[in-house]
Amino acid sequence: MKKNIILVFMLLTAMGLSAQQMYVGFSAGYHIGAAKTVLGKEIAADGTQTNIYGTNGKGILPELRFGYMFDDNWGLEFGLSYLLGSKQLVDADYSFNAPITAYSYESYSKSTMLRFAPQLVFKTEMGVYSRIGLYIPLGGKTINTQTEDMTSGGNQNIEEKEFIYKGRFAVGFTGALGYSFEMSDQIHLFGELQYISLRIYVNSREYNSYTLNGADQMGTLTNTIQKEIEYVDELPANANTDVSKPMQVLTSATPYHSFGINIGVKYFLN
Repeated sequence: MKKNIILVFMLLTAMGLSAQQMYVGFSAGYHIGAAKTVLGKEIAADGTQTNIYGTNGKGILPELRFGYMFDDNWGLEFGLSYLLGSKQLVDADYSFNAPITAYSYESYSKSTMLRFAPQLVFKTEMGVYSRIGLYIPLGGKTINTQTEDMTSGGNQNIEEKEFIYKGRFAVGFTGALGYSFEMSDQIHLFGELQYISLRIYVNSREYNSYTLNGADQMGTLTNTIQKEIEYVDELPANANTDVSKPMQVLTSATPYHSFGINIGVKYFLN
């Protein structure tokens, strides 16, 4: 609620300014992972282990923009973007021992997120511009899918689980360098390189689905402690004794750092 109030206040403030230098715009871009960290590991059939590096920030990034130029050089811009994240491998295990004759385990994550970005803009007479500001998640989730395929004694069992992760409130930073081409006084085309730095601590996890060989297994999870996880900063010695409450686990940060290319159009209101 507090984040939404801030958003509405900033937009109303900007709308109270002269429309002479106001603009609205839309952009779309693709971002790759940046400043990657270790997400998990991959275990090969021979037992070799390899770190998996990545970030949940890669994917398609459409964005609505609203801005106001105070003069020919300086202005403010407010962006509202939505991350359509790409699938990211988190863990994998292809090793097995007798009596298991075939085994594979894979875990993938994929994020969606609505984000707000208030930024300071500096533009030169040549059309080159830069912007820098805050990057604030307003809502979103990460879907984690886990598939375990095991064959033993001629019998194959495929277990599939899907979890929904939600994070805590966080504030990141963004910066961009671009070029704006004036097709007319009102219509400007632009292209830019953007960097986003964002880390979010996990707040909760819950089951979304659980099947074994295609049959629903959610009914086998009878206690809350089996279905939900609450991530905390401190874990008491007597934690996880009440099965009617979510399991408590120490939290960790998930990276959403990215670097990408955006192209778009701005329309100046005259």
